[in-house]
Order: sequence, then C-alpha cells, then structure tokens
Amino acid sequence: MRRMIPLLVLLFSQLAIAQNSLPEIACEFHTTVTNPRVAQVRRWQMWRSANQVQVRAMDSEEGERWTREADGRIFYQQVFYSERKTVEFTPGDLAAIHQQFEWNKLASLIDPAQLQSQLKKTGEKKTAFGYAVFRYRGRTKDGGMDLWWAPELQLPVTLRVYNHRRALRTELKAIHPLSRTPLAQPDLSGFEEIDFADLGDKESDPFVRRIEHRYHH
Repeated sequence: MRRMIPLLVLLFSQLAIAQNSLPEIACEFHTTVTNPRVAQVRRWQMWRSANQVQVRAMDSEEGERWTREADGRIFYQQVFYSERKTVEFTPGDLAAIHQQFEWNKLASLIDPAQLQSQLKKTGEKKTAFGYAVFRYRGRTKDGGMDLWWAPELQLPVTLRVYNHRRALRTELKAIHPLSRTPLAQPDLSGFEEIDFADLGDKESDPFVRRIEHRYHH
C-alpha cells in the first residue's frame, strides 16, 4: 500500500514542551522535492490544535485530518474537497492495513526525540517569525538531516532531509495563532463520510472506483 501522508511522512520529548501544551497554530509550508531529473515544489497548509491536525495541499483538492481521542487512539480521515467526501479510518482499520501514526510526528513534522538521539545542536541561532530558532544536524535512517527548530512552536522552520537519490526541503512560509488566522481551516461539516471498512460494498460508486487503488498493494 502506498504511504497515505503525501507530505507529511516524508518527513522532537525531553526537549519538547509537554505535548498537550503545544501552541495552537495555522501555518503554510513549501516542500521542494529534488532528484537528479527534476525539482518540484508542493505548497500545503496545516492547522494544529490540542487533539487535531489537519492539512490541505494547496495545489490539489485533497487533504487529511487526524484526531486524537482522550485515550490516545488516533482516527484518520482522507479528505476530498471537490467531491465533499471523506474516507474514515478507525484505529482498527489502520492496524489492519499496517498504517501507524505517531502523534508527535503529526503535530511537529518530525519526532522531537530525534533532537536528543540522532541530531546535534550546532550552536547556530537566529530569529524567524519572531521566534528563536536553533540549528541541528545529523543522520537518520532516511539520510542526512539539517534542521532549524523553533522550540517555542515545537515546529521546524526549515527541514532538509537528503540522500543520494533525492532531497526534500520543507520551509515554513507563514504562521498564525489558530484563533486569529487568515488561513481559513476547511470545514468538513456536511461532507459525506465513507467508512474505510465499507469501501468493498461500494464498488459501483465512481468515486470509490477512482480511489480504491490507493488502499491495495
């Protein structure tokens, strides 16, 4: 099965603020994917609250939303804005298709624990969007990593991951408090909700036929 987070899973904890106290924000990122043949820029927006992360690709009509329950379980939705539909995944569905999400990575783009275990602070410091940011570098299982990290936001300002095949560079372009942001969070009320477990019963639906290949090996 293909990875279900287009951008996100391309991509911190002892140093982190307790996860429940993460600032609620709306932001815009640009991710540049470079390989020997081409460089492609993907623009996307993210809305983060205490128990929900939502993203929308700005150059497509698709997005994603993750919701964390009080017991820590994560529910996942794939969002199709043009069709006003969502595909809903319960924790059981995600386990059945071997898809696992980690809340720290969803909320901060990378696991904040990497700041301790795999990256080293270089001593370089600057200010971005009014916040102090610090540079970390090192190697992970995915290759080299070069990170400018804003601890107050628990978010990268710049994140570059690279190996001999390709490089991904994600840059924060705008950030606002969630309570007063000009980046309007998409409202999913009124969208048709399709349970992932019911897709097999809807094979005659043109929408289901168009997307069902995503969920098969």
